[in-house]
Amino acid sequence: MSRLVIRQFKKVFVQSHNEYDLVKSFHPKANCTILNHPPYPSQRPRNSRHYKPSESNGPIKVLFFGFIREYKVIDTLHEAAKQVSDGEFHFHFVGESWSDSLADKIGSASNKHPNISREMSYVSTSFLQSIFDSCDVVVLPYPQSTGSGALATAKGMRVPVIISDCVDPGPEFTEGRDGIIFPAGDSTRLVSALREFRENISDFDQCWSAMDHDKEWGLAATRILDELEL
Repeated sequence: MSRLVIRQFKKVFVQSHNEYDLVKSFHPKANCTILNHPPYPSQRPRNSRHYKPSESNGPIKVLFFGFIREYKVIDTLHEAAKQVSDGEFHFHFVGESWSDSLADKIGSASNKHPNISREMSYVSTSFLQSIFDSCDVVVLPYPQSTGSGALATAKGMRVPVIISDCVDPGPEFTEGRDGIIFPAGDSTRLVSALREFRENISDFDQCWSAMDHDKEWGLAATRILDELEL
């Protein structure tokens, strides 16, 4: 049904290269434009560094944030948590669950492993800043992605990310400054990426510095208007 609807349009906007290739595969004549999700606004001053907890010898705080659904494959993150010590990393799941079974899975993992915690509920905008300020890195282990509000929030909050190679981070992303990419579904490689981040954490102090957060939404609107020739 989605493909039938999309084929009715001459111009299509998508949020990632994967979606671009998908649309062109069934609608090759479409004028398809990639429009990466702009960063959500943050209260953090534009030129400030990402907050780093004072307890620098403590575990790296890893955040999984957003609406928790099956396709995001939280199992990859669970497996990674089992492979590291409590002193290395702490994994925090925050967001609403798509189903009771997913919530139960995260709850069970949290009860078994002390380096996993959870806040399974809706998060209001007023609490976003404190949640992202209290983490060191955001992880997106998705095996597929059309676009990501969680990634857009991390960009706005200027928090580095560890993402699967199915997530399109946008043209401003520089690996080693803004984050690290690992093969989707590979928990062992995710652990390697986490440890690489821990060893080189100071390299990420200026993450997303190439992005002018205040202008990104305006640029997105301008591109849409240009394509529509209004």
